[in-house]
Amino acid sequence: MKVIERIVKQQGEPQENDLWLDDSTTSPVLKVKDKGEWKEVSGGISDEATSQPSDGMKANVVYNYGELEDDIEFVLANGKAGGSNHYFWTFNTVDDVPNVNFPDNITMWINGSEPDIEANTHYEVSVYDNVAIYVSCEYVPNDDGGEDDGGGEAK
Repeated sequence: MKVIERIVKQQGEPQENDLWLDDSTTSPVLKVKDKGEWKEVSGGISDEATSQPSDGMKANVVYNYGELEDDIEFVLANGKAGGSNHYFWTFNTVDDVPNVNFPDNITMWINGSEPDIEANTHYEVSVYDNVAIYVSCEYVPNDDGGEDDGGGEAK
């Protein structure tokens, strides 16, 4: 686990529930330290999620919503009891800013508060143990005259 070894040299031995990327294989795997052992984080990537599952976003799955055209309420599904439940999603806004509601069970935002949703912005949100953090940057939608494929560019 090259990344883990490199980070251990820089930051010391990982603690319980730390997440690390194992890049020692051709397909990197996210792992968590649980009761002293490294365990693979279950889940996968849902690249084309344009709406969330009816029971909410599942833990340990990445949701890439693309350009939001309609109002949305993000909901977190119940995670695994006693497990590492990490929620992560991305979305973009264009000129028409939708109403965005974040999960009620977020107990703290590292940034101080939930993001103010602005036009032409790319957002990435991460929630771990009901504590959220987000990053945002300028988003430039494609204007190629063709069908909207949600494939703009974050700057």
